[in-house]
Amino acid sequence: MSFIVTAAISALNSYIRDALPDVLLYIAYVLDFTLSVGIISVLFALMFKYLPDAKIKWRTVWIGAILTAILFVVGKLLLGIYFGQADPGSTYGAAGSIVLILLWVSYSSLILFFGAEFTYVYAKRYGKGIEPKTIGIITE
Repeated sequence: MSFIVTAAISALNSYIRDALPDVLLYIAYVLDFTLSVGIISVLFALMFKYLPDAKIKWRTVWIGAILTAILFVVGKLLLGIYFGQADPGSTYGAAGSIVLILLWVSYSSLILFFGAEFTYVYAKRYGKGIEPKTIGIITE
């Protein structure tokens, strides 16, 4: 979702510059950043809460999700600048787009794992900890 909003702002950048004052352009970028962090925070919070087979408090989940979302959006911005300036895909010719996709997937997975590990450490140190879910054992 954030990619769509960012792409729309980038595509309409020249139109926005011509039609609106410069202040609104900066407001659009701030709104894009805020909206991206908000949506991605919710997605990371849902992953951190429901994917592990453990009980984690929502407060701990939200702190980890917000940090992970901020790192994700800042990384997306920095990778966008890098891809725009350095053009690493041109080095690889026809396979350049595949290389760019692999770079993005690699970065995204590193941020996801870092956020999950941060949430784990934060829960152990400052939160209520993480407890395994109880599973009913059937005995005969």
